[in-house]
Parts: sequence; C-alpha cells; structure tokens
Amino acid sequence: MKNINMVLLMGVFTFSAGLTQASSVTIPNTFTAGSTAVAADVNANFNALETAVDDNDARISTLESGPQVTLIDGSPGAISVPTSASLSTPVCVTPDIAPTSNKTAFIDSVLSIQETTQETVAGVPSYSIDGGTTWNTLNNWYAFTSNPAGGWLSSPSIASLSLAAGTTYRFGILYTSTTGAFTATNSRCRIRVVTH
Repeated sequence: MKNINMVLLMGVFTFSAGLTQASSVTIPNTFTAGSTAVAADVNANFNALETAVDDNDARISTLESGPQVTLIDGSPGAISVPTSASLSTPVCVTPDIAPTSNKTAFIDSVLSIQETTQETVAGVPSYSIDGGTTWNTLNNWYAFTSNPAGGWLSSPSIASLSLAAGTTYRFGILYTSTTGAFTATNSRCRIRVVTH
C-alpha cells in the first residue's frame, strides 16, 4: 500500500510540474572547447533565449489577468414591483467595476420574491455607467416566473456586455411584473459578474 501511495504521489507531482512548465527552448548553435565562436551564432542563441523568456512573460501575464468575479447577495425585503423595469429601483447592486482594458462581462442573476397573491415577475440584469443615476437593461435572457399564492418565485437571468477600458460600470437587477404593480412582502437577490 505504501508503494502505491508513493507512485500516486509521484504521478501527481509529475502532472503538476507539467502544468507549470516554462516554454521549451531550442538553442540553435552548440559550441565546443577550442573552436571559434562566431558572433552571429552566439547572437542566434541569445535570440532563442529571449524569445522563450518573452513567451513565458506573456503566458504569466495572461494568467495573472484572469477572470475577476464580483458576487453580491442581498435581502432587500419588501419591494414595490412596477409594470416596467425602468420604473424599478435596482437591487443587488455591485460596487464599481472599472476595467483598464476592453473586457467582456458575463452576468448571471436571480431575483426571488414572496407575495400573498399569485404574481408573474422577471428580474432583469442591468448596468449603469453614470454611478447609478440611470440604468440600462441587458436584454440577453431573463424569465418571467409565477409563484403560488403566498409562495416564492425565482426569476433567473443571464447576460453579457462588452466593457470599454476607462468606463466605470455598476450592475444590478431591475424587475417588472406582467400582472400589475404590487408590493412584494419579501425578496432576495443574487448577482454574479465575471469579467474577462
């Protein structure tokens, strides 16, 4: 059993090392003792090393600038649900996201509402680029869902948005009803924004 564990452990280390290996380098010229080194051949060797180092630097930079995740959970409680998303007050608002290069944001959210009567509601992912003064809906995909009287409904949504470098974004969930305006007795929300 001890030998099997050792073999498994060595396999894990070997696999892990393969994931973190640097670029391979092929040195084009080999020199032997007593022979004359030609400057062009020496420079070709240095160029091969420089190319490999630059490649490693680019790969490390890509890994370091990987996806950024912002997750907000909220319990806004009672909220007034209008018949137009533009009339609602956003819930689960993220802090400012200010990309330094062009990126894409992938947004998934869910709005859950409890009401004593049956209602049909959609949580609509939205964003603001003016500090939350105005909100724009992301009409990628959201679902109108209904609750049983006195029960909860959950409206999931997904969206994406191209982010411009130098612009500050906030994300949140707006909401709308198809059954008429009402005040929900309770609500919960969650929004996740992944920028890459």
